[in-house]
Amino acid sequence: MARRSLILDAGALIALARNDYRVRSYLIVARERGVDVLVPPVVVPQTLRGSPQDAIINRLLKSKGVAVPTVGEELARVAGRLLAKSGLRDAAGAQVVAEAVRAAPTTILTSDPDDIRRLAEGLLGVQVTAI
Repeated sequence: MARRSLILDAGALIALARNDYRVRSYLIVARERGVDVLVPPVVVPQTLRGSPQDAIINRLLKSKGVAVPTVGEELARVAGRLLAKSGLRDAAGAQVVAEAVRAAPTTILTSDPDDIRRLAEGLLGVQVTAI
């Protein structure tokens, strides 16, 4: 059985930076259960601005069990196919869901559940959770 992962989109990281208890709870449980936490690279420039307010996100990104996976051509093509299938235009959201496909089984924590669910429709092992 594959190891489960937790993926954070930009909205989840912004919520974490604002000390949202729901995101913190998911991260605590993930750490306790040995769940890999993934932050797709596209999320980093959406959330970090080089200011002191970035401290919580920077701490998370440096934490054990948290990774910012690489994006290659294959993942980018998966994201493109997800956009075509869904009729949406948000390349960042599509990359988040493409990462979920690669890391399945996984849960995506998102502040945009409607679009993320639309992108993830019919994908096995991908759960979308609104925060």
